[in-house]
Amino acid sequence: MTPSFPSLHYSSTVGRDMVHKNAVNEVFLTDSAEYDGHYYFGAELPTSHSYYNDTEDRQFDTLAIVEASRQAETMLAHKYLGVEKGTHFLLHQWQYSISDLSNYSSSDKPMSLLMDVKVSNQRHVGTRLRSASENINIFVKSNTSEMVKVGKIDFDVSYVTPETYAAVRAAAPTEIARSTELTAVPTTVEPDSIGRSLPSNVVVTNPERSSHGMRAQLRPPLNNRSMFDHAQDHVPAMVIMEAARQLIALCNNNPSFSLDKVAVKFNAYTELSEPAYIECMYSHDNLTVSVTQLDKQTAFISMAIGSEEE
Repeated sequence: MTPSFPSLHYSSTVGRDMVHKNAVNEVFLTDSAEYDGHYYFGAELPTSHSYYNDTEDRQFDTLAIVEASRQAETMLAHKYLGVEKGTHFLLHQWQYSISDLSNYSSSDKPMSLLMDVKVSNQRHVGTRLRSASENINIFVKSNTSEMVKVGKIDFDVSYVTPETYAAVRAAAPTEIARSTELTAVPTTVEPDSIGRSLPSNVVVTNPERSSHGMRAQLRPPLNNRSMFDHAQDHVPAMVIMEAARQLIALCNNNPSFSLDKVAVKFNAYTELSEPAYIECMYSHDNLTVSVTQLDKQTAFISMAIGSEEE
């Protein structure tokens, strides 16, 4: 039985400030609604995006759906949960599972998404929301216009004032640099080896094989206006996810590798001012990816190999 959803439009995008973007072409959300304790968001994925469609067959990247979900979480907080503009979002962890999209993907037709969001674990300080968990079920409009569930993603997020964020960043282990002040390091990795055609979309360099996997240096593409749509004082979570995908693709000699089912924990900010390293390791039926900087793990990604969704 097909679930019943409120009617959402897909004719134009929401305001850029609602999803923390500067460029209109980086906004995927089109509409939202609140109904029966749930929050619904429409999104349309583009067909000619310089990053998300930079794949061999120009099909949709799984990480585009993750980004649409991130935008839904952001708009949800501002529009429905009372989180003020200017608040900083601290992502602690997320986990997601997304099925094969080949039956719903087309190189000449945008992909329409519907995201059904349920909020839990809300914690307030006075009247201000301090943290929450968002559980998102993701649906794709099929060729028959039915909404078919293709995945889910769960977020744990804190919301902090600019003053609190400044205090958190003051404790950084090294100098804080902004992306607009730096120049991206060159890469030794050919784009086609990691499933991209544009050098600006390569986010790792100097890969080396190890006995259990592969290690490389993280290479934030600072001039890439999709990954760095606006000035950042750290490496964004979405860049770390793409780096993990690229490293595993290199390790497996599989350029089209996709991060379809993962659990991610962000332990600390990955700074832009110091080199950071990313390593993938295989152990039995698990694959893990770790990001380290100054001998400290800043992010940890795990995924089961060959397991099926229950």
